[in-house]
Amino acid sequence: KVTFNNFVGTGKYVSIEATHNEASDVYSISYTNPYYTDSGVSRSLSAFYRTTDAAEFNSGDFRTDEQGARVGYGFPITEYNTARLGLELKKTALRIASNSKVKEYQDFVCGFLNEKDCLQKKATFNTLTIDSSWSHDTRNRTFFADDGALHQISADVALPGLDLQYYKLRYNYEQSWPLFSGFTFQSRASLGYGNGYGNTRGLPFFENFYAGGVQSVRGFAGNSLGTEATKSDQFNADGTLKKKDGVALGGSLRTVANVDLIFPLPFAENSKSFRLSTFADLGSVFDGVDDFDAKQLRSSYGVTAMWVTPVGVLTFSWGWPFKHKEGDEREVFQFFIGAPF
Repeated sequence: KVTFNNFVGTGKYVSIEATHNEASDVYSISYTNPYYTDSGVSRSLSAFYRTTDAAEFNSGDFRTDEQGARVGYGFPITEYNTARLGLELKKTALRIASNSKVKEYQDFVCGFLNEKDCLQKKATFNTLTIDSSWSHDTRNRTFFADDGALHQISADVALPGLDLQYYKLRYNYEQSWPLFSGFTFQSRASLGYGNGYGNTRGLPFFENFYAGGVQSVRGFAGNSLGTEATKSDQFNADGTLKKKDGVALGGSLRTVANVDLIFPLPFAENSKSFRLSTFADLGSVFDGVDDFDAKQLRSSYGVTAMWVTPVGVLTFSWGWPFKHKEGDEREVFQFFIGAPF
């Protein structure tokens, strides 16, 4: 990914991304005018093409190819408050693995298609989505803050008129308190909920929320928590369950909470590029609000190290679950490249 913060001396931002790996391909370009109006309103234009193999992310056995374009605006309300509004047109080509017997996938896709396409396990959906957000940010730094708080609320709504109608609501919270001798206490919470409306029954499964992994509940395999899929051949003739499926479906409700105690570093007391902390995490995903059960939440503890480098934030985590269930996928060591939570 390459970003030009002052493209050819215009003061505009241009970002170009080309990423390829076993799990996904991402190709995108964006152009941002930070002062589209004299009052400080910004405008962003972007186009993208991305493919995702859900199996590589431990989140199902399907693949999506997405292409689209987006226009977005940012509105500075006060020093600490910002609102954003955007509109995105997207085409999603969905392919379910030919050997997949996950009933939830088949039921959703076949509800929109003719018999031929249903049997071929593929579908194409067009959506026009309006996205909006509001944030109140008093943190002293975007990365590795040690004082202040962030509250962010967002809503994405796939509008009527095209193939799918659904909405996704999110709330993210982060707060840091400086303690004594360079120690910092940090807490975070993330809530997400989505559902369908109009001609779409429930949140499309490829839009589900997931939990587990270095960015949510550490010590558990990425995207592994929550409801497991129901295979069409997994029941005996009398209706009893043959075996557990092991394919995580995600869910329409996500609840995650994290606390970290951040240590001062004896070799770099004022470092803003390296952080070491102990943590405790709690969370999972559920089929919906009515299915929430606090007894099904998973929790873990451990140690995390994060290092800001030119290629991104490197995160190393050693986590041990202390509230788990039989069949949970546990991972003590986890590594991630990208932005922090």
